[in-house]
Amino acid sequence: MASRRPKTPAELARRITVNPKAVMLDVFQSIGGAEAMARWAKQPQNRGEFYKMFAKMVPKVVEGTGEGGAHLVKFVSAYAPSTEGDDRNVDESTGPDEDSTGE
Repeated sequence: MASRRPKTPAELARRITVNPKAVMLDVFQSIGGAEAMARWAKQPQNRGEFYKMFAKMVPKVVEGTGEGGAHLVKFVSAYAPSTEGDDRNVDESTGPDEDSTGE
């Protein structure tokens, strides 16, 4: 009996037996890593494509006012493990407060 195709992302995730990110990193290193990518990106016909990829990977910064009027900075990335981002209260005179990990 042939296996059926997964119908939902959850079904597909249960069938994946390798870490796709790890595989991509291995391939990236095997084809020359950052040096090869830099050579590719420096070619005029590839520069726009490189900047598109770069823009997707760079965290976006959202600023606002937190509790008690504190300056709130939130870093949001499509590649972050959670959608919560990285919230930090910033004192304009001293910089970021310690984050929740105590670093």
